[in-house]
Amino acid sequence: MSDQSEARIGFLRRLRAVRELTGEPVAREQIEQILEVNRWSGSGVNRQP
Repeated sequence: MSDQSEARIGFLRRLRAVRELTGEPVAREQIEQILEVNRWSGSGVNRQP
């Protein structure tokens, strides 16, 4: 397995949900980037929206 693959797997294993919200606004550009990544991510049982 490549170093890059191992780094990605390690990142995903450490990823945790945020439990406290700050009320700080999120920039529109950040939201658009998150949605773009989400658009290309896999879905359960290959279900398409």
